[in-house]
Amino acid sequence: MYYVDEYIHKRHPIEEFGSNIGERLNLLKRHIDTSIMLYENEKKQKLDSLKLKQKQDKLKSDEKYQKSLQEGCEPDEAYYLSGELEIDDYYDETQNELVHHYDVLSDIFFESLLLTIYGLLEFELKRLCELSQEEWEYRITPDHLGGRDYIESAKNYLDLVVEIPLKTSYEINLEAYFTKFKDYQFIRNRIAHNGGKVNLQESSGTKVTNPNISINEVTGKIKILKPEFLTGFIDIVSAFFKDLILLIEQKMEFKNLTNRLELFLKIRSFRCDLISWKKPNINKKQIEVKATGHGFDGDNTCEIAFKIKCGSKENIEYLNQTGKILFPHEAPTPGDFDFHIETYSFMLYEMLCPLLDQRASRLNVQLMIS
Repeated sequence: MYYVDEYIHKRHPIEEFGSNIGERLNLLKRHIDTSIMLYENEKKQKLDSLKLKQKQDKLKSDEKYQKSLQEGCEPDEAYYLSGELEIDDYYDETQNELVHHYDVLSDIFFESLLLTIYGLLEFELKRLCELSQEEWEYRITPDHLGGRDYIESAKNYLDLVVEIPLKTSYEINLEAYFTKFKDYQFIRNRIAHNGGKVNLQESSGTKVTNPNISINEVTGKIKILKPEFLTGFIDIVSAFFKDLILLIEQKMEFKNLTNRLELFLKIRSFRCDLISWKKPNINKKQIEVKATGHGFDGDNTCEIAFKIKCGSKENIEYLNQTGKILFPHEAPTPGDFDFHIETYSFMLYEMLCPLLDQRASRLNVQLMIS
């Protein structure tokens, strides 16, 4: 566990930021899913209970109706005396009130979550700008470019001070993210400052076309129809921070990435001292890194090539130049080796997840030694 402690204590602030923001966004999505499920279950239970009670009352009403007919009443009079009409009216009204209650509850929940997600985006984006300012010791701070639009201010700081390109390689287009943020900002501002209402001409001018929201054509009231509006926003924010961290990592000449891989090579019985790194080759599916080091077989110098991508299960392979799997001398027992795979893949994954468009929560690592 020594290297795990070393990893935690040596983790770079931007590296830690990437880990924390990912965790917070994932927890928000889980909170949405869990809360919606609880609300829907509670609503269903109350509606089912109401229908059961209505059925029982209608059975009693039918008994009264049959009794009145036996006593000689006309059908219309018997129906009136049974109270069935009042029962139907009462339960229809009660059911409508119950549905309305949960509809309002849903509106409050969705709107508050939109404010929360947007607030998190604003705060964390400013925090990342502050970390960048500390990393390169810029005299200009994010507050110097502050304004009422915090996201626009952060965008200007990243562009003008940190010099992060808004359109760059790695198939990243930060400008597209900021355009999407404007759409969510429009909805967020109307909810926060105008009771969730828009000027109908204004709404058509901003092209609010998300299928998961609606705008009342009479009142201009915004309604979030489905949780996908919020989870979709979270996905956009998550992808944005991953891409932004990759660009910052590039500006840092991949210092965090190489530190993490160097620590990975210190696994017991797999120790290797790195001499030099070459510039990583990174795309959204795979990371390739080459280095020169020594230690695998004594003091001899060796060439090391990492090839890292995401997979459905943990996999770490040590290969020679012909592609044959090999284990260094004094390889640990299978149990120990599994432990090392789990522990060090965790450290790699936590660092590399912002750099990969992962579709699974596992890393497939190939380490070629020649």
